[in-house]
Amino acid sequence: MYAGVDGCKKGWVGFVLPGQRLVEGCTSFADMAGQLADLGVTTIGVDMPIGPPQTGERECDLLVKKALGPKGSSLFITPTRAALACATQAEATRLNKELGGAGVSAQAFSLRHKIAEVTDAGVEGLIEVHPELTFHVLGTPRFSKRTWAGVRERLAILQAQGLDPWAWKSAGWAAVDDTLDAAAAAITAMRYGESRAIAYPADREGPCIWA
Repeated sequence: MYAGVDGCKKGWVGFVLPGQRLVEGCTSFADMAGQLADLGVTTIGVDMPIGPPQTGERECDLLVKKALGPKGSSLFITPTRAALACATQAEATRLNKELGGAGVSAQAFSLRHKIAEVTDAGVEGLIEVHPELTFHVLGTPRFSKRTWAGVRERLAILQAQGLDPWAWKSAGWAAVDDTLDAAAAAITAMRYGESRAIAYPADREGPCIWA
């Protein structure tokens, strides 16, 4: 079985294939991973950097930003591990630049605890994904996922992959875009398990982002 996991305001949201089951109510990644293991999931696609660099920038981030073109801003460049341990964004930016990286975005800094959760989880069968890359590979949506037009586009892409969003049972744990991202991540996890996923970088040297 396969699952996609995305961070959300309350914690984490998961989506399992086959069966199209939402996993909600998890405030920690460890809890999510445990519930997915109990369901028999063997491959998890998570929308979160796995393994921040010690110095510089990750090749996979740069390649995915380029592949996404105008939507490249949806992916932040993963800061160094040391920068993510800083107490303030300003301090993180200063240290990251000293280590050969760029400035640390507000989004990246706000997710530092979730990045640490995933990196330190030690979960087998875990791959890094970026849902916007998955949507781009499968259907190239034009509008932001935070607009109704963008939601409709992404629903159509998921339906074309055989999913039935109208049958999902949700308690409203996560925002709509986070739930759609988890579903897209699950599709990538399934593609990975079936040897159909695309790796960035293609040579699979170092950290990879899959689609």
